[in-house]
Amino acid sequence: MEQPLKELSQVQNDLYERRKVKNDDTPEVLYERRKNDDDDEVKRKEEKEDEVTVAYETLEHELTVACDTVENELVDAVLKCMRLKATIARSCQMLKTMKEKKQELKIQYALYEKRRKEEARKRVKYQGRLLDAMQVTDLRNNSISKWNDSYVMQYKPANSSTNALEPAVIELMIDIRDNPLMCDCNIYNLVWKVKKSFIRWSGREFLDIICQSPPQLFGKKVMYEIKMSEFICDVTDSCPVGCTCEDRPDSRTLNIDCRGIGLTEVPDKVPVTPYGKISMQLDDNHIQIFRNVNYLPFVYSVTMSNNSLQSVPGYVMNEIASKRDDARVDFSNNALTSIPLESQNMKYENVQLHNNTFKCSCEMLWMVDWINLAPIYTDKDINCTFEGELYSIISLDEDKLGCKNIGNKILVVVLSIVGVIVIALLITAKRCPYETKVLLYKVFRIHPSDKYQIDENNDKQYDMHVCFDENDTYVRQWVKKVLFRELEEKKPFYRLCAALRNAPSGSNAEGRLQLIDDSRRMLIILSEDCENSEWCKYEICHSETLEQNQGRIMYLLYDNCAEDFAKREPWLSKMKDRKTFRLHDRLLWSKLRYELPSKPLKRNIIAKH
Repeated sequence: MEQPLKELSQVQNDLYERRKVKNDDTPEVLYERRKNDDDDEVKRKEEKEDEVTVAYETLEHELTVACDTVENELVDAVLKCMRLKATIARSCQMLKTMKEKKQELKIQYALYEKRRKEEARKRVKYQGRLLDAMQVTDLRNNSISKWNDSYVMQYKPANSSTNALEPAVIELMIDIRDNPLMCDCNIYNLVWKVKKSFIRWSGREFLDIICQSPPQLFGKKVMYEIKMSEFICDVTDSCPVGCTCEDRPDSRTLNIDCRGIGLTEVPDKVPVTPYGKISMQLDDNHIQIFRNVNYLPFVYSVTMSNNSLQSVPGYVMNEIASKRDDARVDFSNNALTSIPLESQNMKYENVQLHNNTFKCSCEMLWMVDWINLAPIYTDKDINCTFEGELYSIISLDEDKLGCKNIGNKILVVVLSIVGVIVIALLITAKRCPYETKVLLYKVFRIHPSDKYQIDENNDKQYDMHVCFDENDTYVRQWVKKVLFRELEEKKPFYRLCAALRNAPSGSNAEGRLQLIDDSRRMLIILSEDCENSEWCKYEICHSETLEQNQGRIMYLLYDNCAEDFAKREPWLSKMKDRKTFRLHDRLLWSKLRYELPSKPLKRNIIAKH
């Protein structure tokens, strides 16, 4: 307690010492000092008041700013709430509208389903009455083992208006159950016709045909349980010894399997195929060279892996490559040292060349670009040897192989080839003037003086009208899937028409005549039954009345039957001085493009009509 008291006393003394009055101070000095002290006190009070005023004004300003900010934020919040409220209202209205539309669509869909089911019931009922009304042709228990379409055609009603198989099958309702039936290529046509008709889904008992042979199809239902690709026939006539030859109508191919039977050369003779397509398997033999054979133009696929092939002639690759995308070869695991330049006409991914003894050379540099053009997923690892070292073919270049003066060699080769081509063209031009003009047009787009006045008429709608037997399924499919695609979907994009696809509404006869009159060319396809097609004869008859007919009408012989009756009257006279083509002519598409107008109709002109 004593220590704080001492400290307080010391402070008081200090204050006293500061304010003590000296003994020698006069009253005037004291007055002046007191006055100065009062003035200082007034100043301090004024300064204090100023500070308080400034603080008050500052606080007032800050409060005003804060109030304004809060007010603006409140206004923004109110506006946002109003906008959100409007958005929610619109969303609710849209949701309500969508619910109403959904309900309306449900009602419409229910009505549609009801109508559809009623129509389906009516259709099934009508077809059932139709099937019930038809009389079934009973051929059960007749020991039929091998089917022939003549079984149907011979029972065809005398008043039937067509010779086609499909209508006859529907009319006769053939029942061939309880027969030792062999399910091979002979029954393919019947099954295909039934499967694409409404009879297949009728559930009638006569469709429950059971296969008795071959063993792999035993007990299966023909119309329901067997794939179309399983209907095949073993062909023994002219089939090479030890080989298996199969007629496969679903892929329209003759398949020849000669694997592992010790062959030393390619078979001399194979069965004749109506399809013009042969697939051969010659793997695991001792063949050293693929020599030329008379059936080579029909081969589109050949496998010769694990043989002793030392070379492949260029003409072999040319013939196979002419089949376009279908062309495939397998020469893997052989003794090839090189392959011909003609191989590049095929897609690399369709050519198997692995495990061969290729020798790197300047002449095989073309393979680098050929392999690199293949898709990414393709195995491009093919090797060759050069000076005892192994190289990947795609890594080769001129420097690596030391190719010198290659330019001069190429120039000599090119000039030699050009000289040979010129000589060949001159000889060909003399012997085959028409084919020469076609080739000139194909290569150089030169159309030597063959112009028709009809091409100057811009009022036509189509470049060519196609006339054919619409009841012939094969011809119809060829026209739709081959002819139309080849000429309409590839440059120069011609415009084709056919009554089956383009006939206008109204009278069928008038529509067909209108299509012919609106076309700059007319192609007449002659096939086996075209003489019996009323519409085909009708269109051909009208074509002979056209003005400026020279060069406007062309004929295409589709099959051997057409070639036979084209040699007799009246076709001989009709086709006189007309351009006539054959289906398997190698220059067919070039000839057609040559005969068609050099400038196809523009699409905007066609659209106007």
